[in-house]
Amino acid sequence: MSESTDDPEKTPATTEDEQREEGETIAKGWLRVGAVSIFGMLLAVIGLMQATGLIDLFPFGEGWTYQWLVFVAIAAVVVAIEVWTWRSDKLD
Repeated sequence: MSESTDDPEKTPATTEDEQREEGETIAKGWLRVGAVSIFGMLLAVIGLMQATGLIDLFPFGEGWTYQWLVFVAIAAVVVAIEVWTWRSDKLD
C-alpha cells in the first residue's frame, strides 16, 4: 500500500493511480461501517422483539437465561467476525 492509504485525508493524491487507490480505501471503510450498522441494528431489533415477547427465536431451555445466552453468543460471533476483517485488512 502506498502512503496515501495510511491516512487518505492528510496527504493529497497527485496521480490518477493514487486517487483510485484512495477512493477504494475510503469506499471499503464506508462499506464496513455500513455492515456494522446493519448487523448492529438487526441484533438490536431482534433483541428488543425477543425481550417484549413478540418472537421466540430459541424455543429450547427452561427460562430466559438460555435464550439470552444464545443471543449474546450470536452477537459476540458477529462482533468477532467484524474485528477479524478489520485486523486482516490492516495486515495487508
